[in-house]
Amino acid sequence: MRFSTKGRYAIRALMDLALFYDRSPVNLHSISERQDVSADYLEQILRKLRDAGLVRSVRGPRGGFQLARHPREITAWDVICALGETAAPAPCVKQVKKPAKNCERAPHCAARLMWEKLAKEIEAFLKKRTLQQLCDDARDMCCQASPEHKHMFHI
Repeated sequence: MRFSTKGRYAIRALMDLALFYDRSPVNLHSISERQDVSADYLEQILRKLRDAGLVRSVRGPRGGFQLARHPREITAWDVICALGETAAPAPCVKQVKKPAKNCERAPHCAARLMWEKLAKEIEAFLKKRTLQQLCDDARDMCCQASPEHKHMFHI
């Protein structure tokens, strides 16, 4: 199972914003450079996250993006849902409560039951992981790095 680049980049961008939570808005191009993501693509992602109420944009010369809530109040699941993605590991589990209509076996498929259970486990895991926890993990990685790379880590 893989999340789309949109979902993975969104998590990275929000972690970037979380690291600057108590400061002024973060410029789109700064995030783009640090995360090695196209500014145009990142702008599309941040627009969706803004529409979902996870970030806010600030106009003007010192404008940019900020988290709309504290990093401990935003989960990885919030981000995935804001982008319209799913935790489904198989096409027949687009929505856990409604089997996909394109599979005639879905109503009688024991394998689908396993995929549904896995989707629920993934969802539960992502609901427990906050941006704050992800940033704390990143800081721990930084502190455990070798002396010559003490302040270098990737998110």
